[in-house]
This record gives sequence, C-alpha cells and structure tokens, in this order.
Amino acid sequence: MVYTFRFTVFIFILLFWCNLPVIGQENSVFDKILGADQSKTLDTLVTDFENNFLKKNYPDLKTTDAYRQFLMDLRGQKEFAFGISKEARKRFAASKLRNEIYEYPDSVWVLPNSTYDKIESDSITILRNDYPYIKTRYKYEGADGSYEYTYSRGVRIELMNESKYDSIIAAKLKQPEFNTIGSYIQALEAIEDSSAFLTEFYKIKKSSGILHPYMAGAFVTQGADLDNEVIRKIIVLEFVY
Repeated sequence: MVYTFRFTVFIFILLFWCNLPVIGQENSVFDKILGADQSKTLDTLVTDFENNFLKKNYPDLKTTDAYRQFLMDLRGQKEFAFGISKEARKRFAASKLRNEIYEYPDSVWVLPNSTYDKIESDSITILRNDYPYIKTRYKYEGADGSYEYTYSRGVRIELMNESKYDSIIAAKLKQPEFNTIGSYIQALEAIEDSSAFLTEFYKIKKSSGILHPYMAGAFVTQGADLDNEVIRKIIVLEFVY
C-alpha cells in the first residue's frame, strides 16, 4: 500500500511538472508559428535595433534599461536623435514578415456615391450617400491557391475635384491595416498564457489592431519582462516597424 501511494504521488508530480510552461519556451513557440524566414528577419531587426538605435540614443544605459527608457520616451512623444537604419527598414519592407503583420489593399476606388457601388456578400446594405467615398478591397490566398476578398468602405470625402482622386487612391494603397489572420497574431495567441502581461497584451492587440505609441508605456507600468526575448521582439514589431 505504501509503495502504491508513493508511486501515485510520483506520477502526479511528474504530470504536474510536465504540464508547466518551460521558462523561455514561449520564444521557440513564437518563432515556430511566426515562420522560419520571418523569425530570421525579426532576429536581425532586433539586433539592429539594440546595436544601433538603442546604443546611439542611450549610450550610457544597459540594454534592458535602454528598452525601458525608449518605451517611456515613446509614450512621451520624445524625438530621438538617431533613427532606424535605412538598411533595416528596407529589409523589413521586402520581407515576408511585413505581410504577416500588416495587410495592404489590393484595389482602391473612389466612388461618386452609393448608387455606383456593388454590394458584396460580406457587406451590409449601404445607406444613401451622396458624397464620394473610398472603397477598399483586400485579397487573401487560401492554402489551395484560391483567392478570397474582403471589402471596406471609408467615410465620405469632402472633395468633389476628381483630379485629386489619383493621389487619394495612391495614398490609400500604401496605408497598412493590421493583419488579423497573419502568423504574428497566431504566434501571440499561442503564447498568451505564458505570463499575465502577455495574456492582457493579446486581448488588447486582438481588439485594437495597430497600437498607438502611447501604449508603449504599458510595457513598463504593467510589468512586462524586458529581459524576455519575445517581449523585445514584440516591442520592435509594435513600436519600430
């Protein structure tokens, strides 16, 4: 009976410890879901941020303290003496990582009024609108190679001069929206239970999309572990690129 009891206790303890998150495990999980190429790009961007931007702007601070000060300065809308290198920005712009975080319109139109619009299956009936407004289409490729589209309709444009439409369309095509189905948000979801901060951050990210720089201060005030690799990666993606 004593043997059986001890064996049962041993099995219980073993199962308990096996189900606890391993410290640092969230980094490998995050990288795996983000994707090999994307993770490699992100590692390069983080290294560039730490070795160039942080060291130049905070030469007297250790890396963790520099992250903390950067977040608070960003919250306070401080202008930095040194920016991100052109090489790093070009690398991000040309990477697969960019499209896992943001989505850009596939097509943009300026419609004279709502009677010219087509009602897609994903949209509600449009109320009468006698002003020009922007209609945007996003294109998604499925695993089988097929494509799906979603549409959005912006507020009316207080501009009747059609000669300005081309510039409006060009600007909209470059305007990012948060990719709600990309591997970045999926990676955040996979590690949300790793800490109380990541749990709350995931909820905010999922509901808010692109964060305002003012939110940078929350990483300090809400106790994010600035020594954690994943936290640093998130900071770089959210407030640098």
